[in-house]
Amino acid sequence: MALRQKAHARKREKYLDVCLIDALRGHGHKCEYAADGPFWAMRDGNRFVNPLGKIIRRTDWQHIVRSRDAKFLVAADAHFMALRKQDGCLQLNHTNRTHNWEAVQVDDIENPVSYSAEHGWFLNPRLCTGFFAIEDAAVGGTSGGDVLGGAWQDLPNHVDVVTILGDLTSLARFDQTSTAAHRLVTDSVTWTGSSPGLINSQAVRGDWFRGGSELSRALRSSRFLTVEWPSARRTMLLAETSMTIWRTAGSVLGPLRFNLCAADMPERCIISVGSNMERCWCELGNLQGEVVLCSMSHSRRDREAATRTCRMPWRPMESDRQLHVQWGQCTFQICMDGYLLGCLPLEHGQFTHAAQVAIHIFCTRESRLVTVPILGV
Repeated sequence: MALRQKAHARKREKYLDVCLIDALRGHGHKCEYAADGPFWAMRDGNRFVNPLGKIIRRTDWQHIVRSRDAKFLVAADAHFMALRKQDGCLQLNHTNRTHNWEAVQVDDIENPVSYSAEHGWFLNPRLCTGFFAIEDAAVGGTSGGDVLGGAWQDLPNHVDVVTILGDLTSLARFDQTSTAAHRLVTDSVTWTGSSPGLINSQAVRGDWFRGGSELSRALRSSRFLTVEWPSARRTMLLAETSMTIWRTAGSVLGPLRFNLCAADMPERCIISVGSNMERCWCELGNLQGEVVLCSMSHSRRDREAATRTCRMPWRPMESDRQLHVQWGQCTFQICMDGYLLGCLPLEHGQFTHAAQVAIHIFCTRESRLVTVPILGV
């Protein structure tokens, strides 16, 4: 009993570069974690699965296309993942869990394997290092060239990961794929001049972004952050008009942007920035006309308001428009699709960088109001 306890104590809780074992376990083959990788697909893989009555052999993409129900391994940049055909459908599993299978689309993308939360997994067979079939041992022996894998070995030191992954969820998954990927995304130097994509409201509301994880600390070094600020929405009916209010949950940093949807047929929009003591606001009227009316004012009655009309090179709401709100120590201004609508001078120090924001949108009752995320850039 004592010897068994000592042997168990010598086992490590986590081994490095074991994506081959992860992929096999994702297929349901319970191979034991016993050493660090990287491992060879056939030389080491067969050592893992032969006791289970299985064999790993080299195959090609055409065999995968012709298969209806089969198990495979895909090697992409020295990283193994589980691949299978089930009822003729191609699925991928990037974990060691048997229930984490997801559909994968074949496309001519710039990377062997790519993922985004919006579109899912993509695979470019032409760029993959190799494919291997997992079959019953009675089928036959191994053939073809072997492949070594355990992590992405040739990742660049600096890479705009968002062009590959596209969002925070994908980035967090990428962080967990290998040791090299983890080192890349948790290095603050990677993000100094790059954008990590959108930090969604759940991450901000749950204080993940302010937390102490290696990934969140690295992302905070970026000079190009886009944050979806948590906000509350409320709609009221006023005679023939519906008014919907979006109010940020606490103070936010500017500049701030949000979309006006043409299908909503907005007639008027009021943006309010500040606190209970100091507040500025901007009212945009005649949004369905040819000339936008912009009125800007603030809570200090001794200061004059600013009013102007803005004729755009296009009708204001003939298509969706993005409003950009900026406030600072000297000015409060608003733009529509890059065109300046209004600018209100402020006294030095009148506003801090963090402020509460409320957006009131007035539409006809017949319109359908689309939820618009409030983004800080």
